[in-house]
Amino acid sequence: MPAQLYALLIGINDYPGAPLHGCAADVAAMEAYLVAQPAWEGRLQLRKLLDREATKQAVADALVGHLGQAGEGDSVLLYFSGHGAQEVADPEVWEQEQDGCLEGIACRGLDGQIELMADKEIRYLLGQAFRREGAAPPHILTLFDCCHSGDNTRSSAQDGEERAVKRLAGRLPQREWGQFLFGGAYAAADLKGEGLQREMPQVPHVHLAAALPDQAALEVNGQGVFTQSLLQVLSSAGDSPDYYTLHQMVRNYIRFKYRQDPQLDAPGGGSRLLYQGFLGLAPRLEGLAFGQMVYNTKKGWVLDKGEVHGLSEGKEVSVELMAGQGLPGSVLKAFAGYSILDIDFESRQQLDKKQGYRVRLGLKQEAPMKLWCPFPPLKEALSTLLDKAEGAALHFSATAEEADLALTGYNGRFFWSLASAAPAYPAIGAPVLYDELQPAVLIAQARQVSKWQFTKSLYNPKPSVFQGQPLKVEIWQQTAGEWAALPPKGEVYPCAAVEEAPGGLLQARLKIRLSNPHPFQVYFTLLYLDSQYSASLSVEEPGRPGLLEQAATPLGPGQSIWLFGHRGGVIPFTFGEREQMLNLEESCSWFKLLVSATPDINYAHLLVPQRRMMDLTAGADWSDWATQLVAIKVSSPAVAARVQPSLERWLEDDSWGDVVMARHFDATGWGAELSLRASARPAGALQRSSLLWGAALQLANAWAGARRKGRFKRQLEKYPSRTLIVSEGDSWFQHPALMDTIDHLSLYYNIYSKGAAGDSLRAYLQTGEWLEAFAEARALAKAAGSQEQPRFLLLSGGGNDILGPQFSVFLRDGGQAGNRPSQPGEWLNERFHAELHQVMALYRQVLLRLQLDEPGVAAVLHGYDYVRPLPHNAGGKSWLGRPMSEKGLLAEEERQAVARYLIDAFNQELEKVAAGAENAVWVDLRGAVQPWQWADEIHPNAEGYQMVAARISAAIDQIILTRP
Repeated sequence: MPAQLYALLIGINDYPGAPLHGCAADVAAMEAYLVAQPAWEGRLQLRKLLDREATKQAVADALVGHLGQAGEGDSVLLYFSGHGAQEVADPEVWEQEQDGCLEGIACRGLDGQIELMADKEIRYLLGQAFRREGAAPPHILTLFDCCHSGDNTRSSAQDGEERAVKRLAGRLPQREWGQFLFGGAYAAADLKGEGLQREMPQVPHVHLAAALPDQAALEVNGQGVFTQSLLQVLSSAGDSPDYYTLHQMVRNYIRFKYRQDPQLDAPGGGSRLLYQGFLGLAPRLEGLAFGQMVYNTKKGWVLDKGEVHGLSEGKEVSVELMAGQGLPGSVLKAFAGYSILDIDFESRQQLDKKQGYRVRLGLKQEAPMKLWCPFPPLKEALSTLLDKAEGAALHFSATAEEADLALTGYNGRFFWSLASAAPAYPAIGAPVLYDELQPAVLIAQARQVSKWQFTKSLYNPKPSVFQGQPLKVEIWQQTAGEWAALPPKGEVYPCAAVEEAPGGLLQARLKIRLSNPHPFQVYFTLLYLDSQYSASLSVEEPGRPGLLEQAATPLGPGQSIWLFGHRGGVIPFTFGEREQMLNLEESCSWFKLLVSATPDINYAHLLVPQRRMMDLTAGADWSDWATQLVAIKVSSPAVAARVQPSLERWLEDDSWGDVVMARHFDATGWGAELSLRASARPAGALQRSSLLWGAALQLANAWAGARRKGRFKRQLEKYPSRTLIVSEGDSWFQHPALMDTIDHLSLYYNIYSKGAAGDSLRAYLQTGEWLEAFAEARALAKAAGSQEQPRFLLLSGGGNDILGPQFSVFLRDGGQAGNRPSQPGEWLNERFHAELHQVMALYRQVLLRLQLDEPGVAAVLHGYDYVRPLPHNAGGKSWLGRPMSEKGLLAEEERQAVARYLIDAFNQELEKVAAGAENAVWVDLRGAVQPWQWADEIHPNAEGYQMVAARISAAIDQIILTRP
């Protein structure tokens, strides 16, 4: 709770020639409300300026001197009730003022006349009071019950009401520069264009005003309509409402009866400030499950949600009463940002027209999405959370191919990936260790993606005045100092990033102009959607320059506005390090425009990951809205030349290294030579003498092995009693670009892995690493406090001895007439059988050595599943298909038959080896991997490796049960 509330209340009735009657009463009502609040008892520092006391100089002194006492943790209220006015703006300085005027509040002058305190002067004074080096400002709220328009039309009394308009007639003349409060501190040139933001940045604050710039702010029967409605809402709301909800409830009190639309903005603070409670108190955040209902004397019960939120006519709702009771109701008529409710006569008798009510809605603001999680325990936990999530549009798919998001892992770290991305990379968030995955966080991430998709695809199916695109969009790109129009391809504007200086940022520098092609005024809001699945309101926030100064921007007929115009108009779209690290070919971002013929612009519920809502709506019965999507797609053909210096650093990152490995290196090359992906290797980018070219496979194995060792240590500390296993093998046990067999098994066992992609059985024996691994595993276990001893050796080998680059030497030439083999086995020559015999001899040597050196350890062997040669003339990396084609083995059926014969022969021989040894078991993997679960000819994909791991795990568990 804030420590102190510093309040300055200003009310002026006594205007020469244009007196008002309710401003002093407004101040008295506001004072009475503040004094009566328990939250401010003993902590309210109040000052008032009324009528002749409220000179421009007195207001300036009180704002800086009184309010300026507030520090970090305090709250500030600047309240003004009186006339608003306009003055002609110097077009050479205030070029961003579309109407050519400065707006402000009318103060009393020392000579009894009127002096305007322009909005720029208020901005200056707030800076003088609260811009302090190294200290955050207090929570600041400015409440102005006045009009900012210069056209004076006196409203006639209706229904016995006495009305007056809180604005002055005409525009005050342009002032001399020295007459501004900041005239002595800045020269006019200092504040021109970008200079205003640079020299006089906004102090973050919430601004709540009585009306739109082109509307009157009324006082009725001696009190301001805005102030009266605001205090009515605050008194009936109970809990402190956030500013979004407060604004909408006030708006619905006034709607239809008066053409006056309160404004809400957060200059310098962005939308985050609008989620805070009134005067900095803790708000009651209700999300989209609820709306707020108030009584309007013209239309009845009005709800603060409408079509943009997903409501339509006939939608059933429930009005919450005390003690948990609910009254049924439904939507009688839905508009863009609000709805009229239908509540039956008997139920209406239980409602107090002076009170606001919560309304349960059960809205779905998410796009339907299918998830894929191949890990049963985790999937069960996620399903339980989804069952409890009201309105969630997430469901699990039957297969990975049908999913939108798939839970993917590399080397023990997991993340949501787009199911269509290959190789996979985190769509949202960073890779997380399996044991540290939190189901609630995963669901929140998936819902954020779903909500983002809802925002991106939102549209009005029945616009009445907007046909085609509601706004005209023009984009120019700067290249070599020249600007050229950027032609669109549909809704996409493709452009190429340019390196402005060697080693500098890769950027596409754009200018974007929006124009209103309609014969009537429109209002628009701009949301910025990025590739990280967040959507933000493109207005100024601390540390993030906005493309617009106003959340809701009006555009008159034929009028245009430059995005980022207040900061020079040039928008740099950067192709950043993340895109380069993940080897992405392009970086995409989107502008989502919400356009309305009236000020019905709703956007807060569309912000991601925020979950609140706001409405800037007008008093007309008719409303129409439309959306427009603009995509900026930045490509960078020169990425690879910049990647090499950073690649080793990225690969060494414990969290991201495996993702980088998968994205930058060819996943089809693990059986032999590892190479960079073609898309990342333009001519001259990497030299053959470089480390990455000449020893890429060894490099990949080294990095993957180091990360596996780190994971093994963490698992020992967390699960010291798990079964301890040593593994040695080829790419079926160590695939740096996929979640392989050992990755899956490591979810349930502590596995010390010595496998390496491209390794052969001969290499195991030559290096002897597999025997050294037992001593290393014991030492690491002991250091972690584990008493477990290695019980199993998982061995995967022989595939690279036979199915590697040398496979063609094992095939007979069937191209000669009269020499074509007729049976699958006849395609394999004596060299194949000799090699198969030698591989089995190597297995026997390993098992014998294991029995001598590690007598208590059981070896688990496997003979691979049926590999899948590529069809004849198919492109891509090929170990089997291309050699078969070269030898004249072209028919698909024959090619598959030879592959099956080869795998059957290997398994039959390996089964004999295991049967002849007391310390080994053979696991039959044939048929484990389904046709769609292969990454290439000889490697399963992550789902396929899971099927392999399941069979090996069953064998391990059987041994544990039978040999305790």
